[in-house]
Amino acid sequence: MTETGVRFTDGSLEECSLIVYATGYLYSYPYLSIDSGVTCNGDYVRPLWMHCLSINKPTLGFIGLPNLICPNQMFQLQVEFCLTFMTKRKKLPSKEQMLEEYELDMLERWKKGLSKRKGHFLGHKAEAQKKYYDELAKKANIEGIKSCIVKIHSHAHLNRSKHFTNYRNVKYTIIDENNFIVSPLQ
Repeated sequence: MTETGVRFTDGSLEECSLIVYATGYLYSYPYLSIDSGVTCNGDYVRPLWMHCLSINKPTLGFIGLPNLICPNQMFQLQVEFCLTFMTKRKKLPSKEQMLEEYELDMLERWKKGLSKRKGHFLGHKAEAQKKYYDELAKKANIEGIKSCIVKIHSHAHLNRSKHFTNYRNVKYTIIDENNFIVSPLQ
């Protein structure tokens, strides 16, 4: 790294003003102390209640760990969820209860054949995502993500796999809380 960019091993220099540290869902938090109560081997972060709140240190939240999700909406929902408990607007369940829920969730994942690498995987199916979002909202007594938003995300994901070069050439129009229509961009 230089003051204005990056010098590569071949000697070339690329100027830049921003570097995004993205690990491709290889979770790494080298700045967290062992005292944080959270461990991470790269595959998934644990133990977290609802994939975002540290069970051992419930003032520590991790936003955005689940993948194949409605990103902005889920980030907002997780922030509101964590803040509800961090600000004591709602009392946390006991540590034992959070650990039990966490362990059951992980056990379900492993029984489905998911690898440790998929410890925070929600999948592209709208039902699985909606279940997680609704559970977050219910536990924190906050507004969840509208069903049509989750369905749109799932549709867009499927559309991308079928029509990779032009999947963005559509417009989604929300009809009501549960329905939307898709039309070509004009």
